[in-house]
Amino acid sequence: MTDHLSDIPRNTNGFSEIVVVNDANAVLGVVAKDQLPGKTDETAEHVMNPAPTTFRSTATIEEATAFMGRYDLTELLVTTSEGKLVGLLNRQTAERAVHESSLRT
Repeated sequence: MTDHLSDIPRNTNGFSEIVVVNDANAVLGVVAKDQLPGKTDETAEHVMNPAPTTFRSTATIEEATAFMGRYDLTELLVTTSEGKLVGLLNRQTAERAVHESSLRT
């Protein structure tokens, strides 16, 4: 969290946020891509959202998709019950998976 914004890569590969984790890979917050061009002498801790929305890895894809739809989220951080980052779920990908699953049943 003491990393300066100038140390964060500017290329976010199409993602809208950069996840801030500790040494144990637990999610501490997120920095929005639009905050990167600002003051580069600031630390991630000072500009991050310390309470990002996360979803447990034990949830079903249907639950995660419904949650993203309800709260109009395009991406959802997936974590373990200990808060460790598992990955990022994209809403379009999740909706496609739910649709394809419904075709198989």
